[in-house]
Amino acid sequence: MKTLLLPLTILALVPLAVAQTNLVKNADFEGKTAIPWTWTSTSTHVARIEGFDVTGKAKSKAFACTPYTTRLPLKQNVITVANQHYRFRMDVASLWPALASRQGDAGRFRVLLGSQVLLTYSFGAVTSSKPLLRAHLQAAFKAISSGKQPLTIEIYRIYGGLYGRTPRCYVDNVVLEMDPRPNATKYGTGCGPLFSASMLNSSLPYTLMQTVSAPAKPSIGIMVMGTKRLSLTLPGTTCKLFTNLIILTPYAFDSSGLWSSKIPLPSKFKGPVNVQHVIFTKVKTWKILTTDAYAIQ
Repeated sequence: MKTLLLPLTILALVPLAVAQTNLVKNADFEGKTAIPWTWTSTSTHVARIEGFDVTGKAKSKAFACTPYTTRLPLKQNVITVANQHYRFRMDVASLWPALASRQGDAGRFRVLLGSQVLLTYSFGAVTSSKPLLRAHLQAAFKAISSGKQPLTIEIYRIYGGLYGRTPRCYVDNVVLEMDPRPNATKYGTGCGPLFSASMLNSSLPYTLMQTVSAPAKPSIGIMVMGTKRLSLTLPGTTCKLFTNLIILTPYAFDSSGLWSSKIPLPSKFKGPVNVQHVIFTKVKTWKILTTDAYAIQ
């Protein structure tokens, strides 16, 4: 099975169908106050909102603390619906003070919705050559409870902490949104070759899985991707093209006459994108065949 990168070009350029609503308020900590965020800290944590470049793009306000073995819970209440799919993401960073010995645990995070654990992450050990660490964390999940419940970001490390001597951890750009997971829906009837498509939605990134069966040997395939549905009969055939042509990706079948691939979708993909395959095959003479089409959205 092949992982195709070229089709990501079209998938990344497809406009968003509907802007998703972030259920987290003051998600970038740019408000006049921290509300509705709350946290319970100690004098060791020195927890507060301060300026820092968490993403590596620009300095902005972010939540900061000096973690140690006692977990600092940064939280706010959100409203969710049981059995609804959601997507969570945030940016985090860890910076070791210039004069401190840079060894050991650079910081850890655990995110919960109520009692449901969404993700855990550890920066691991830090080295003197790389005192600044950054990460973009994300998770896809199905909520187990309905109603108002706390979204909690726990920040900690397995060793003691001391402001100015151990790592300072940062959180920014916290997003929790409903996840309308993409589906592959068949449309149009091809003229011979078998084509199946499905979405692998169990984890991020969501992935388009495809399998095409060659009608005969030799055969050459072309994956066609577009954004507009058509029903255009190809000249000299009874076969139809069901999408406009934006990206064409040629491929070869394996020795058993099969071709399969997986295409990871961009995190903000909404579609629709249409996928169909055109097969050049030779029995006595070369001819053109087309498959059914699928809409990914």
